[in-house]
Amino acid sequence: MKFSVIVLMILIASPALADDCKPVVDALTKLTTTPNHQVITGKQSGELITTADTRYVLLRGEWRKSAYDSHEALEMLKDALSTSKLTCTAKPVTVNNEAAMLYNVHKVNEDNEASDSQIWIATATGLPAKETMKPGEVERTVIFDYKNVKAPL
Repeated sequence: MKFSVIVLMILIASPALADDCKPVVDALTKLTTTPNHQVITGKQSGELITTADTRYVLLRGEWRKSAYDSHEALEMLKDALSTSKLTCTAKPVTVNNEAAMLYNVHKVNEDNEASDSQIWIATATGLPAKETMKPGEVERTVIFDYKNVKAPL
């Protein structure tokens, strides 16, 4: 579903990004192949569950099923990497009682539009634990879970 791709693409950069952004890109790359459950809050709230080959999206109280191809998701990520510039700063923090690195991310897309976000990457797994972003005037937060991910149906 394109909604989750939009969430991921908020943080994407160019291949010539600084070394301080590499963990962010690595985490988003790893996310494309890792089953996960995302709870999105804000004006555009929702819920996503991604398994190896299926994505489930909670819309208006009902789960909807769609095909998911991790290779296609990775290609979309790579395409987005080639059209934006990303700068990052990081500091160690704790999220969900686990050690993490908090990355403040500034992205400028090919139309020279800027956005800022924060992503917490769990030290133990290298996966996103939490993300906050404000593309345009819409602020949202995503909480990621990787334990016992299974279809909601």
